[in-house]
Amino acid sequence: MQEEFAATLLLRHRQCYMEILEVNNEEREITLQRGEKRHVVLINPQDAVLNIKQLKDTELKLHCVKFSEQPSFCKINISQEESSCRSQLYGLAVLQSKCRFDLSTHLFHNIGGGYSEQLVKFLLDDNSYGSFYGKLIIAKDAQQTEAHQTNRNILISPTARMDTMPQLEIYADDVKASHGATTGQLDAQALFYMQQRGIPLSVARKMLLEAFIQDIIQDLPEELVLPLT
Repeated sequence: MQEEFAATLLLRHRQCYMEILEVNNEEREITLQRGEKRHVVLINPQDAVLNIKQLKDTELKLHCVKFSEQPSFCKINISQEESSCRSQLYGLAVLQSKCRFDLSTHLFHNIGGGYSEQLVKFLLDDNSYGSFYGKLIIAKDAQQTEAHQTNRNILISPTARMDTMPQLEIYADDVKASHGATTGQLDAQALFYMQQRGIPLSVARKMLLEAFIQDIIQDLPEELVLPLT
């Protein structure tokens, strides 16, 4: 029997109105009209493709959050079609057991004067596997663009695995752009320091993990974020 996949989109608009949509193993298109501001939250995407176009003077904030143990992938494509667009993309995956999650993002700066920021973090425990493929493209005519892409990952278990490939394609001269990725373990010195001050190891680990993801989840409604155990 063919398995059914579902993802939930929570759209919070300028008036803080929240709408729930279901995406069932399909490709979804969203266009931000001129001057529009929109916050999109993609929860536990299951084989989902999301294409977003931004017109002039639009502001997009997009969260992609993966907590479930169902293996899946998510592809996010954001295209700034007109000037003075702002895009913020935040990704968080908390993986356990044998869960696998593949996240790919493509962000296109087609016109100058835009800004984009991507911050993606993975927490991987047990035998989980994660991958992030992020591509940032700045076209020849996209002068005075500022774009940043960062991927940070923590391997909680020695048997967890993570592959990451952030990429920049820059064809314009007058731009500010950066990208980077790191994968490691919890800071052993910080854990030791906290234990020396009477904090149990399990509590210290939880505190460090919560601090690690705080900049991703701080703009999310509390009911959408599961507590770390």
